[in-house]
Order: sequence, then structure tokens, then C-alpha cells
Amino acid sequence: MSGQQSDALRVRLLAAAVAELQTLELPAMLRGIGVRTIAKRAGSSPTSFFREFGDVESFATALLDWLYDTSRFQQASFEQSIGYVAPSPLPMDNTATFHIAEFRRLRDDDEQLLRSTLWAYAGEEGRLRYQEFLHMVDDAFVPHLETMLASWGRETRPPITPRDYVAFNTALVMGYVLRDRVDPESADVEKYWRAASAMGMLLLRIVGDTQDLDDRLTEVNYYPTEARALARRTSDRTGTRGVILQVAAELFGAQGLEKVTMAQVARSAGISESTLYGLFPGKQQLAAAIFRDQAAHRFAGLDPAGDLVEHLARVCAFTVPRRFTGAPYLADLSVPQPRTDDDVLVRLTAEQLGIEPEDPLAETVVALVVRLVLADPSEDPTQLARRAAPAVTALAASMSGSMHRR
Repeated sequence: MSGQQSDALRVRLLAAAVAELQTLELPAMLRGIGVRTIAKRAGSSPTSFFREFGDVESFATALLDWLYDTSRFQQASFEQSIGYVAPSPLPMDNTATFHIAEFRRLRDDDEQLLRSTLWAYAGEEGRLRYQEFLHMVDDAFVPHLETMLASWGRETRPPITPRDYVAFNTALVMGYVLRDRVDPESADVEKYWRAASAMGMLLLRIVGDTQDLDDRLTEVNYYPTEARALARRTSDRTGTRGVILQVAAELFGAQGLEKVTMAQVARSAGISESTLYGLFPGKQQLAAAIFRDQAAHRFAGLDPAGDLVEHLARVCAFTVPRRFTGAPYLADLSVPQPRTDDDVLVRLTAEQLGIEPEDPLAETVVALVVRLVLADPSEDPTQLARRAAPAVTALAASMSGSMHRR
């Protein structure tokens, strides 16, 4: 056989295998695995297998029922991730927390990869089962989404409906989880939540806004100069300092703290470097001020936490997507100095501990929690909080001599 004939045969064989795989069905896959192998893994026997299910086809149907049973869906974990989001008036903060939590929930679900691929080998029945599963998951999300949007004063931008919004986000996170499973070195949850948040926010509008999605896409397709863009920004933060904090946060988020220079911040804010340095001695102090400023907006209007663990979990959830400013904030806390800005994290922590905000214990506790997040940002905020609570209690006891009780 010539080389050319051999190459042609290889192509035909590969194409034939692809065609067979496209027609492969679940019972055939299970027969390929073998009833004996399945029974042995279950600590049973083929006889018991057939006594329970009758035949391989019935077992395949039962397997689909089990895999796509929404009562086995991680509802508690899902509601916990939603719980961090609904109370906040700042959508960007909470979409970050939500996207990270959902990514982790699906990444840690060992059956998710199988669930999202097996339907393709289960014929029309498999497709319908997976379709039903996705619809039921969407149904579980939509009411929570509507609660979140109401707390933010937002609504979906027509023609997008809440159900559309949920479906898009589900597809996005499931696709990225698959990418993480296949290529974990290039999958970056930090970039994922930013991209997911950006796309998600584009699909929302403030209640009362009349722009539909096409209007918004037309608007973002036009890029004015930085000076004009700055003039058009609408924000409740007024004055030069507020503009600096907003512009610097955008630059740090897009390029990273190390790559952005103070000169670049000044230029983007439309001010001189001397004005910038007059307000912030350096980039680290600016980053720490951004962290405090965002915390003030994130926690504004929130009801006090029910207990210490809930409060610490809120601090952890806030810190996770802000590690680029969290490290400078932690360094700033470590330097004894008069504070001109209200530090809401310190103040709320003091309230939770029943001490004055000026008590060193409050700053020490906040520093401890932020340090834990920076050391292990992938850990669930509630788990981090539960791990931190005993250390906080012990720390409070050891510093009781310096505590000024109210």
C-alpha cells in the first residue's frame, strides 16, 4: 500500500470512528464498561445488578434519572452564594462574589462534567432529561435574581428577560468550569469573574432607564476621549478625590496594581501629578484608600451581622475580589498612624466586638481576616470566617487589658 493510500485509509477510519461516536448511545457505553465492572465497583454482583434493574436499557434510564435529579442539586450551597449578594446596594461588588461562588460550586461538583456531556450519548431521551434539568435549575435561579436586581434598583435590559439572563450566565460558568477542568493552567477565575460581571452588567439597566440592549450596544461601541468620558461619568462620589478613586480603581482592575503608574492615574483623572500626590503620598496608599472607599459603599445600609461568624464572612466575601487593593490596605493597617478616613470594616468589627473603633483590637482583627483571605483566596468565605472566629475570640481575650468596653 502506498503512502498516499495509507493516508486516505487513516482518514476514512478516523471519519468512521467519529460517525460511530455520534450515534453511540448510553446502553452501548454501559455494555462497553461491562455489567461485571459496574457491579464490582458497587460491591455487588451481576446477578444483583439484573435483579435490581432487569436489563442494561432500564439501568441506563435509571442512571439518567439519578444524574439529572434536581433534588440532588446543591441547593444549600447555591442559596449561600446568593445570600452574599442580595443585601448589597452595589451590583459590581456582588456580581464578583456571586460569579466566584458559582464557579467554585460547579468546579467542586464531581458530577458536573459528566452531567454536561453524557446527554450527548444518551439519544433523544438524554437530551430531554438534560433540557429539563437546565430548565429546573433556571427556575431555581430566577426568583433569586429578581430579588438581587430589586435590591440594586436594576432590571434586565429588553429584550433580555430574567430567564435569559440566568441562561446566559449558566452557559458561561459551565463553559469556563469545563475549560478549567481541561486546561487549569490557563483558566483564571480572576479574569473570569471580571468578564462575566462586565457582560452581565451590560444586560442590566437602572429601573426607569428606557435604553434597550441595542441602544446600549450602540453607545458602548463609541469610545470618547478620556477627558470626555470622565465628564460624562455619573457617580454619587463627587470632587477630585472621588474621581481619583474611581479612575484608579478602574485602571488597577484592568491592568493590575504593579503596571499602573501614578502619572497614568493623574492623566486619566485629568489632574496634575502634584495634585494627586497632595492627596495620596503613593500608589500603595491610593490602593488602600480605594479598598476603604469601596468598603464604605459595599456596607452602607446593611443591617448589622447576626453574629461574629456572619460579620467575618461578609468581610471575607468583600475582600476576595479585591486582593489587588487588599494587600496595600493590610500593609496600611500595620502602620500605626492617625486615620482621616472612616474605616467601615474597623468600625463594624468594633461594634461586633463591643469595643470602641479606636481600640487597637478592631484593626488587629480586620488585619487578621484580610490576611487569611490573601493567603487562601480560593476558600469559601464562610469557611474562612469559621476558621477565623476562634482566633478572633482568643485574640480578644489576650488583649482584654487594653479593651475599653462601652
